[in-house]
Formats: sequence, structure tokens, C-alpha cells
Amino acid sequence: MTELKIILKNYDDIEAFSEAIKDCDYDIFLISGNSKVNAKSMLGVYCLDHSNPMILQADTDSAEQLIEKLASFIER
Repeated sequence: MTELKIILKNYDDIEAFSEAIKDCDYDIFLISGNSKVNAKSMLGVYCLDHSNPMILQADTDSAEQLIEKLASFIER
């Protein structure tokens, strides 16, 4: 499993994030506070609190390609 801190500031970020992960063939979840949603569900992602970084959990051990796709959203 791979975990990353993700920042999605606005609706354009959410749409770009969703587009980037749509072809991943493994489960991806976003956690914000006490809420955990399927990251491939745009509605679920919209419903999260975006005022703080979220935790992305990807059920993969080789996340290099995912990290490359999401580089602009990863908290540094």
C-alpha cells in the first residue's frame, strides 16, 4: 500500500485529479478527517473537506507512475 498527502484546492484540481487516476487498475481512497471515499468517485471527492491536506491510499506497491501523475497535487 502507498500513502501520499494530497492537496486539492478547487474544483479544477478535483477534475484534473480524477482524470489522472481514472485508468489506474487498483483501488485508491482519499481520507479527510473521519471520511474515507473511493478516490475514483468524483462525487465522493467533492464531498470531502478540502481545507486541509488529505491522505491518498493506493493499493499498489509500485506507485512511481501514480506519483508522476499526481506530482502537482502532492504536498511537499
